[in-house]
Amino acid sequence: MKKVKILKLNDNSSLEILRDEVNNRLKDIEKDFGVSMKVGHISYQQLKATFRLDATIASVDVSKIDYEKYCGFFDIPKDSYGKTFISGGTTYKICGINIKARKFPIVAQNLKDNKMYKFNNVDIVKLIK
Repeated sequence: MKKVKILKLNDNSSLEILRDEVNNRLKDIEKDFGVSMKVGHISYQQLKATFRLDATIASVDVSKIDYEKYCGFFDIPKDSYGKTFISGGTTYKICGINIKARKFPIVAQNLKDNKMYKFNNVDIVKLIK
């Protein structure tokens, strides 16, 4: 007989255990349907917990789709996603856009340490030419 784990739904540590378990079991569904799934935000009350389930098509690069969708607002060419540029002697690769950041909307990855940095769209246009 399988031992049943009893969790309280009104404390963070129990809900984190439950989140990890659900995420582990979702891996089988991901393989079967070709989607990437994970438990997002959890809210709870005394006897009830609500989970947000985020699912995306596994083979789709959401960052690229968002970049191509919104880059026109910042006068940046669509084909600049994934391009590399040099700033301050360091090489960066454009990997996203943050439309809420008016001054520094471009997200780029430092190719040496893999950290993400934000850049001004005007500077990026000059650097990728």
